[in-house]
Amino acid sequence: MRHVAVLVLLLVAGCSPEGDGPAPVGPSSTRNATVAPPGPSDVVHDPGAQLLDVRVSGRPGRRTVTSAWLLGRRRAIASSDDGFATTTYVRWSTRTARRYLARPQDARSAVGGRFGMAGLLAWAVPYVASPGRPRVAELGGGDGATLFPFEAVSRSDGYGWRSVEVPLVDGERGYVSGGVVLPDGRLLVLLDHWSGDRGGHPSPVWHGLWASRDEDWSSYAPLRPHVPGQEPAPEGSTWTGLSGASGRDGVAWLTSWDDRVYVSRDGVRWREMRVR
Repeated sequence: MRHVAVLVLLLVAGCSPEGDGPAPVGPSSTRNATVAPPGPSDVVHDPGAQLLDVRVSGRPGRRTVTSAWLLGRRRAIASSDDGFATTTYVRWSTRTARRYLARPQDARSAVGGRFGMAGLLAWAVPYVASPGRPRVAELGGGDGATLFPFEAVSRSDGYGWRSVEVPLVDGERGYVSGGVVLPDGRLLVLLDHWSGDRGGHPSPVWHGLWASRDEDWSSYAPLRPHVPGQEPAPEGSTWTGLSGASGRDGVAWLTSWDDRVYVSRDGVRWREMRVR
């Protein structure tokens, strides 16, 4: 009975028989609990995630859209062929990036001399919505470190290369962030930086899309398409990337400063496409 009385007193006092202090509040396991790292779907859908890359493939009405996202130091990929009603999420790795985001040869891994542009680097661009014999087009530029100077263009139909130099605009050189060849034969490029840019003060030259005036690709003019729902960037270019998929069913796609994606088959009419 004496031992029972002591135990009752300990419990009333809020102490455990083994310790000399108050009993811990709540489950003790919470002290050492670890928070699980975010999974691929968490990374993709986090409001703070940044769009890294995108691919659009397949036929009209059944497009497959694949996007890559960055959140802190974590990267993840989302892919869907039904407008993201259902989605495949995977962690970013060399293997998954190669599988889901395969792309033409990187700009700085191709030697322009192979394409009639000796001494320049080459960046492959696709012919979108283009049936028939496969054709190849390359943008050429010197070593611009993080930016790619738009200095020359070259193309081939399988019987040799035809190259032309790209002229300056008001004494400035544009830097290209992608390009596609449109069905009418014009070359569409995104020039989102210029040699006259200084710090936070962009050059007065148009930052955005430029299209060749005709099929010889020797002169260019600004292209300002109306894109429903798109908000202009506070300064500089609204667009951050231009790419596309070649072939009869291929489309061009634009990425914007606010991580939205728009697709087009003619470079004139653009519509937004979900990417997550």
